[in-house]
Amino acid sequence: MEITIRSLLLLDSSKSRQLLDWKPLLNFQEIIEITVSWYKSFFTGKNPREISVNQLNNYLERLNS
Repeated sequence: MEITIRSLLLLDSSKSRQLLDWKPLLNFQEIIEITVSWYKSFFTGKNPREISVNQLNNYLERLNS
């Protein structure tokens, strides 16, 4: 069996939704915007750790509100 990038990135959250009543906090558009923001910050010289910590803190604030 050949492992491809496509097979590695194929994610399915249906079991989590069904068994745990889990729902994603972010929609697809928000995920793309956060990812693009991370890369823009990184390529303008900002510290990757700081970018990540800030994004995680923003996520946790949203999660707890």
